[in-house]
Amino acid sequence: MYLNNFIWLFVFISLCGNFFIIKKNILGFYLWLIADIFLIFYNLNIQEFAQSTLYIIYTFFCIYGIFKWGD
Repeated sequence: MYLNNFIWLFVFISLCGNFFIIKKNILGFYLWLIADIFLIFYNLNIQEFAQSTLYIIYTFFCIYGIFKWGD
C-alpha cells in the first residue's frame, strides 16, 4: 500500500519535471533524475528488467541534458 503511494509520488515528480522542461527550466532534468533513479530500483526489485533498462537510459539522457543546458 505504502509503496504504491510512493510510486505515484514519483510519477507526479516526473510530470512536474516535464512541466519545467516545457518552461525551459533545467529543474525539470533534476526532477526527472530523482524519479528515474527511484524507478530504476523499484523496477529491478519487481524484476521488470526492460522497464529498469528504460529508466537507466532516461537517467543518462537527464545527465546529458543537464550538461548540455549548462553550456
